[in-house]
Amino acid sequence: MSEEILKSKAIQCLSKDFHMREEITGRHAFYNKNVRIDFMLKAKEPLIQHGFSSDWFGVECKWASGVNGQTAKTTKVIWQSITYAQSVFQI
Repeated sequence: MSEEILKSKAIQCLSKDFHMREEITGRHAFYNKNVRIDFMLKAKEPLIQHGFSSDWFGVECKWASGVNGQTAKTTKVIWQSITYAQSVFQI
């Protein structure tokens, strides 16, 4: 499955319950570097009423086909997650 198909399926599955913004740019505070994340999501009111946070949060879609030889890709995904956690996104 390609990442584009994965993103399309994410929209289909999540848009009922979340406000979704695609391809959101931000800035990494320490490295002063531009970043881009696939989605920023915010729960819709019914979820918030049931205790879900009303804060925006980021979702990056990645697809790995198999586990053998994926160490470099896995390391990159983990580092990207850390980088995004240290970034400020403009919603």
